[in-house]
Amino acid sequence: MEISGASTSQSMEVISAKLAKSQQEQDGKAVQELVAAADLPEAAPATRAGLGENINIKV
Repeated sequence: MEISGASTSQSMEVISAKLAKSQQEQDGKAVQELVAAADLPEAAPATRAGLGENINIKV
């Protein structure tokens, strides 16, 4: 009885893992579609490399 119970538990874990993977894949595709639909401009490279270097901190 314990062997079949353990087997059932393991098979439920496998099914759960497969469902989770499938859900993650669907979520990833949905995010990619949203990003593509948003038509965002490409990130521009930083033009001011020294940004933040001249912060005066007084203690």
